[in-house]
Amino acid sequence: MRLLSSFILLSALAAAGPVEFAQAELDSAMAARNLKWKNQVDLNLEAPDTFRIEPYSIGGAHITGGDLRGLMYGLLEAADQIRATGHFTKTSGNPAASLRGVRIVLNAELEKAPEAFWSSYFRMLARNRFNRAHVVFQRIEAPYGLPKMLSHTASEYGIDFTLGVESDNSAEELAHMLILCPAVRGLAVEGAAGQDAVFSALRVAGRRVTLDLDGATARPEVLQEALASGIPVLRPAVAWPPSFEVTPPLDTADPEAHPLFYQVLGRLSYDPKPKPDFRAAREVGLWLAAAQQANLGGSEYVASASGAARDREKQIASAKFTPPEIAVRLDAAAAQIDPAAGADLQLLASLAREQAAQLRAAGQTPGLARGPRPAASSWTHTPPASAPSEKPLTLTLQIAQPKTVRAVRLHYRPTDPTAAMQVLEIAAKPEVSFTIPGSEITGNWDMQYFFEILRADGDGWFEPDPLTATPYWVVHIIAPHVGRN
Repeated sequence: MRLLSSFILLSALAAAGPVEFAQAELDSAMAARNLKWKNQVDLNLEAPDTFRIEPYSIGGAHITGGDLRGLMYGLLEAADQIRATGHFTKTSGNPAASLRGVRIVLNAELEKAPEAFWSSYFRMLARNRFNRAHVVFQRIEAPYGLPKMLSHTASEYGIDFTLGVESDNSAEELAHMLILCPAVRGLAVEGAAGQDAVFSALRVAGRRVTLDLDGATARPEVLQEALASGIPVLRPAVAWPPSFEVTPPLDTADPEAHPLFYQVLGRLSYDPKPKPDFRAAREVGLWLAAAQQANLGGSEYVASASGAARDREKQIASAKFTPPEIAVRLDAAAAQIDPAAGADLQLLASLAREQAAQLRAAGQTPGLARGPRPAASSWTHTPPASAPSEKPLTLTLQIAQPKTVRAVRLHYRPTDPTAAMQVLEIAAKPEVSFTIPGSEITGNWDMQYFFEILRADGDGWFEPDPLTATPYWVVHIIAPHVGRN
């Protein structure tokens, strides 16, 4: 694996790319402090976007990443450490929100912006841990110079590029564009026009190009049609903290303007441990992302407006955060931002209030307020560290006061990002046990799960609590032994 990772790494360094960019940042930081330590840089077998920094006692460090973008993040973090303290600190990075994106609608001014502007802008996004740029083109014309330049420049900084199709291009034109622009990683349908052409182009792309459903008018039927057609759909690896696409402030005179805006939404969505001064801003970012998730049809943790209305009408209990609740949390977070704070934080507060007003304008009845979360001793669960593959897995939750609980749901799926979430429900009692069939447990993927604890009043809570902890547990699945002893 070391030889393979070194080969891949050398190949990456042979041309401009995210690792080369970040290595140059680290080299510059070390040179500024006159440090000549030797660092070892490798890929590892961990998840995408992750990294580790392990200092050596004699100076220098072993810096590894789960993929090239994760390795870039590790090198950038190492450079920040050297600038700040002059030495390396043992650190690991694991993204909280899987997809951290910006959505940019090109106008005449942005279309004329030079390549140097975009290079600086994408570099700034990378430093702030954004990993996706969704750029909407009002027209796409051969020879596709602008999409080729933008997508290639984004890829140099580890930014996945989604091209939003707003014009009525033919399938042949889009397919030709994908051939000439190999750095385009996804297409998005902006409005009803062009959906058939986008689907056709994705089918014949000859490489993995995903359908990005975060377009301006994402609709559930688009997702269903895409899945039925076998088209790969861009979906986050985890549903909480919610992934997001934000419409950012852009200044063609200064690509690195509004630094706090990008820092709060980008870096604090990758690593949500904010400094005290940014705690309220981080809350704004979290609930803006939750609102977007609600607008795009909901998730395991967030209800859409229609989904919440359906549950209320049919008296289906749910612990999901509803649009009215998200609106309340947005207003509360905005109110905590100091009116004397800088323009970037005021912009976040303004976005929060605007989004809260839009959620309320949808006309959904607020319903009952969620009750306070019970004490930690109200229920207990001991997650297993590992389990054998192809064997049933039993998970048990003890409930101290089962009369206050209506039912418990187990949500589970393999860590395979393409796997669908499965749900089991059992009526409340002092001890509830769920068994995942052995046929759904293989040695290829670990198993992640969480509980939904429901009250008779119609709401409930998740366990683990998504607002205070990683919102799921992961059981390592031990692959069966094959071959000779």
